[in-house]
This record gives sequence, C-alpha cells and structure tokens, in this order.
Amino acid sequence: MENLNKVFTEQQVNDISSKVLKTSIAKITDELQGKFSQEMESWIYEHYLNVKNKIEKELIRDITEEFVQDPMQYKFAKLREKLFLENKELLVKTLTDEAIMLSVENVLEKYTHRNHQFDWKWKDAILKFISENWHKFKDDERVNSGLIRDIDMLKSQINILKMKINELENKDF
Repeated sequence: MENLNKVFTEQQVNDISSKVLKTSIAKITDELQGKFSQEMESWIYEHYLNVKNKIEKELIRDITEEFVQDPMQYKFAKLREKLFLENKELLVKTLTDEAIMLSVENVLEKYTHRNHQFDWKWKDAILKFISENWHKFKDDERVNSGLIRDIDMLKSQINILKMKINELENKDF
C-alpha cells in the first residue's frame, strides 16, 4: 500500500473516482432516459393507433348510415362523385343495357299489339331486322334452341293435321 500512496494521493483517488462515478451516472442516466423515451413513444403510439382506429370505425359507420338515409345531402357530394367515378363503366353499361332493353320491350309491346293499326309495319321491321342480322343470331345457342323447339312444335302440328286429313279422307260419308 505504501507504494500506491506514492503514486496517488488519497485526494487524487477521490477526485478520479468521483469523475468516473459522475461520468458513469451520466451515461447510465442518458441510456435510461433514451430507453424510457423509446418505450413511452411506442406505448403512446400504440394507444394513438387504437383510438384512431376506433374513431375511424365509428366515423365510417356514422357517415355510412347518414349517407344511406339521405345520400343527396350536399356534404356527400364528393362521396357520390367518387363512387360514381370509381364505378362509372359498370354503372353506365348496366343502366344503358337496362334502359335499352326496357325501351325496346315497351316499344315492341306497344306497337305490335293486335289492336294497333301499325302493328304490321313493326312486325315487318322486326322480320327485316332479323333477316339482315341473321349472321349475328345463327350461332347463338339460345336462338337455335328456341327456333328448333318452334320448328319441332310446327312439325308436330303438321303431322297431327296430316293425320286428321287422312282420317277424313278415309272416312266414308
């Protein structure tokens, strides 16, 4: 011990150990503060996300219910526009197809009815349309099965009428 006293005095050892202790405490404090700060940030962010998700769900539910009840409110203009633009092709095609189909059905029904004075013109126009566009219909399975069914029914009626004619011819009056 004597040799150590000659190298360092008690005061020098106290000063050095005090400096080492202060430096160690400062480093440990900084590290603890950093870890605490990271943990708190993570914890706060997790709670923020949970509350944010809950609020979003409630907001979406409320907006959806209100939109369904009264979609024409001015505040829903952007939503209506976005919904339309996102689904424009499907909506326009569907609505156009339905409108054309209903219009054609209504017109045909109205003008081909037996009591209408121009029904023969419409029937001639329908026949002309089918004749001119037969290439579009001839390979269609539904058209073919419908026509074949009609042809078979007509053949059956013809055979029945032929049998009746034969019966009448063979009867003695």
